[in-house]
Amino acid sequence: MLTFRSPEVNLNIPDYGPAVSNSLSCTGLPSQISQYGIILVQTFITHSYPDDLVIQLISPSSLTKYLSNRQSEGNSGIFNGVIFDDKSSNSLDSSYFINPNDVRPKDKLSLFRGVNPNGNWTLKSEDKYLAPSGKLIKWTIQFTGYFHFLYFHLDLQILINK
Repeated sequence: MLTFRSPEVNLNIPDYGPAVSNSLSCTGLPSQISQYGIILVQTFITHSYPDDLVIQLISPSSLTKYLSNRQSEGNSGIFNGVIFDDKSSNSLDSSYFINPNDVRPKDKLSLFRGVNPNGNWTLKSEDKYLAPSGKLIKWTIQFTGYFHFLYFHLDLQILINK
């Protein structure tokens, strides 16, 4: 598992203005995300009306996926510390969260499987409505599960050789 964290960038997200973005340089990873690879993204974004926000994750190859597209069902503060996880039982389209610490992204993060994760990953946020503004404080991306196939392959070879 490798985790990459941005410093506190404290970028203002202007009302109905241009998107703000922050990039993290991710290195030392295998050349592609395996079919078992898991990506988790944690955001620290403040906004009184988070359903005004469009939040995207952009890979080093420019593959872009939505974490949220004006979703949150009035869950004020939901993006301040939340972990986007494909396996979360919480949907951004619901006002009731079983565990408020994680949520399913709009687009599955598993759609990044097969891409080269080395390079600059970018978190982009845009406020699509007038008043109030918000702030991108920092964010984190975590890669896990790269070697599941390798472990399976080694276990299988041991069984066959017995």
